[in-house]
Amino acid sequence: METATFVDFYDILTLPETADAERIKTAVRAQRRIWNKRAGQSDAVQKHLAEQRISELAEAERVLLNSASRQQYDSTRSQKKARAAAESAASSASSASTADGARDWIVEARQSYAAGNAHAANYAAREAIAVNGASHEAWNIRANSSFILSNYADAGFEFREAIRLQPQNAAYHFDYGEAHAASGSWDDALAEYEVALQQKPGDPLYKTAIANVYLNTGKPQQALSLMEEVVKAVPDVEVFQYYLASALHDVTLTKWSRLNGGNFIITSPEQIAATRELSGRALKLKYADEALRASIQDNLRLADLAEASKWRGSSQTLWYLGGLLVGLIMLFAGFGSGSVGVGFIGLLLAALVVGVFVLRHHKPQWKFNAANPGIKRQGV
Repeated sequence: METATFVDFYDILTLPETADAERIKTAVRAQRRIWNKRAGQSDAVQKHLAEQRISELAEAERVLLNSASRQQYDSTRSQKKARAAAESAASSASSASTADGARDWIVEARQSYAAGNAHAANYAAREAIAVNGASHEAWNIRANSSFILSNYADAGFEFREAIRLQPQNAAYHFDYGEAHAASGSWDDALAEYEVALQQKPGDPLYKTAIANVYLNTGKPQQALSLMEEVVKAVPDVEVFQYYLASALHDVTLTKWSRLNGGNFIITSPEQIAATRELSGRALKLKYADEALRASIQDNLRLADLAEASKWRGSSQTLWYLGGLLVGLIMLFAGFGSGSVGVGFIGLLLAALVVGVFVLRHHKPQWKFNAANPGIKRQGV
């Protein structure tokens, strides 16, 4: 008998079955930024559910990015969906004759939500609302279960109802902001997070939520300042260190030059120094996102490559060889015939050709990068 609940990885990533590896990686990273933050909540149930989702995201990444595992998973998923549809039909038929009047739906909603059964919690909360539409708790459970099921539009409406009934509940405003963030409505998310922070000043979770908005709207320096405050005040929470590391990573890229295609490139010693300082700080922090850690390590590798001197070929090699040959001929002919002046001029010419070639074609990689004609924005 199966005891583990089957998790639909495509549903939690809001992706179709046909999604390629890059879309999966992008979706996993976006979901981690949502759920890592939610794992910082003080509510034990919310914290547990967030940690559970983070674990599911790790498993989704492992399975869906391996072709053999993904093929096996897709087959199992199809079977599970067919079985669930049949069971749902049977359950609907049998429940039609069941008397629900004696059931305490809000208790069932609480229990199902605490157990991590979002579908059951959502159903029970809906029934509780039908009995008592003024229950802010029922609306909140329904909203949070909709959020877990990735039904962000439904969650937004349900959170609004919970807030209407209890407007001074900071957690409700935070959760409503989460629904906006998950939908990519960053301005609306920021507004709700700020309300939550006004109602509960200094709360590190709400500050982190605001920092996450900055990270997703091209303001990493503001995110960094905020996360430095949070980690200074609460130094031992891994969730907050993760967002500080993310901010350090994104600020690093703002120091680099940017190409027309959107890629970044290192073009100065100052950029190398900034990369090492910021990345070194990020790698000392404690967080479980190996993809983020690998990206930070890759930035350090690129800084090392940018600093290293290398030879670069030339389209004018024949001219260099010609000049060198003329100089050597003059050198040997002059000294061989007793014409010291001609020999000395030949020596200077040969040395000049070699010197110019070395200066132009053997230098740190960042200097070659700085000459890239595709640079759109110069970094520091």
